[in-house]
Amino acid sequence: MDKVKSRFFANISHEFRTPITLIMGPLEQMLSKSRDKEQQKNLNLMLRNSQRLLSLINQLLELSKFDSGKIKLQACQQNIIPFLKGIVSTFEPVVNKNELDLTFHPEEENITLYFDSKKLEEAVFNLFSNAVKFTPPGGKVTLNVTKNCTEDENFSSGSLNISVSDTGPGIPRDQLSHIFDRFYQSESTYENNHKGSGIGLAIAKEVVELHHGKINVHSLEGKGTEFIIRLPLGPGVPADDKGVPADDKGAPIDKPRFPADVTGDPVDVKAVVLGDLNLVEDHSDENDAAEAEKEIDPFEQAKDIILVVEDSADVRDYIRGSLEPDYTVVEAKDGGEGIQKAQEIIPDLIISDIMMPGVDGYELCRVLKNDINTSHVPIILLTAKASEESIIQGLETGADDYITKPFNTNILCARIKNLIDLRRHMQQTLNRE
Repeated sequence: MDKVKSRFFANISHEFRTPITLIMGPLEQMLSKSRDKEQQKNLNLMLRNSQRLLSLINQLLELSKFDSGKIKLQACQQNIIPFLKGIVSTFEPVVNKNELDLTFHPEEENITLYFDSKKLEEAVFNLFSNAVKFTPPGGKVTLNVTKNCTEDENFSSGSLNISVSDTGPGIPRDQLSHIFDRFYQSESTYENNHKGSGIGLAIAKEVVELHHGKINVHSLEGKGTEFIIRLPLGPGVPADDKGVPADDKGAPIDKPRFPADVTGDPVDVKAVVLGDLNLVEDHSDENDAAEAEKEIDPFEQAKDIILVVEDSADVRDYIRGSLEPDYTVVEAKDGGEGIQKAQEIIPDLIISDIMMPGVDGYELCRVLKNDINTSHVPIILLTAKASEESIIQGLETGADDYITKPFNTNILCARIKNLIDLRRHMQQTLNRE
């Protein structure tokens, strides 16, 4: 039953991926061009809630990966204090805006232990985010870091204690035993006005236990709440968890952080990188897209030709709209059609999705790079698969660049221009020789 439920969550997350891509990108474009304050307010509201939905999608996928056993630590021995300082500094603007008193108190400036910084960040960030969100103006949020060198049955070499405390409304005693349950939400009056998904604390618990640690909560209504993470010091992490690469090709990278969940302010999605999701695309509009596809106008040959290979008609249309002012855009709805059109028109650059029915982006890249007529054409792989393994696989097939979804069109256009300019410069150099 758990496997079925995990697969369901993963599939739902995948299904949401393309609509979110096509909501956030255009919203950001509209917001950057808008000069009307009322319109900006509405666009910010839409963007902020898109970011919250995206955060929920990421959390659902994370839970499904924990259930399937696909997540392993990529831990190394490092000083945890600078890592925690970085998280605290992320919240300083929010803390100042909410008029909170923020204190970070490490017992020592150098405390070394084995941990996976990308994973542990999820746990600490969730705890800190809740503390800031649920603490009213004038309250206090504290992060204490201490060492406990006393051995016990859980920590043979002692433990590092990370305490995140606040002076918020507290959690009712009868709800404390459920606080780490998935989708559980406290019925505190203040928290009812700051509803979350009920997933963050469940993920925090999974991450801490993956580090062979413990997480506990202490709370008094009207006084505040304290979460304590205990991590093993010394050789507390088994050797097979030290620096082990994830066993799935969707190995996580840095997840996007959305302070909008805390502040209510929008976040610049230019910096958002959303890794390790394989899109399940909607193919219902393919016929419309085929009818809308434009032939190359011979009078527009002065423009560089971009071939877009993507099985989602909406994504193709979005890319076309972003590129057409400067380029002539030709579309293909799958890898097979993309290879055929590339060999017919010899475009100046190709943008291709990876996950497509039939011939995928890897095979398209491999075929075209081994064809003497198209081997010189730059190829950008556009995909949601952002793990190092996927990037390496794409580059090994001959791809010239790799961009993850959702993408910022300004970044995409800059990459396109750079690759075309570089290729043209190389051709001019060879011609002179």
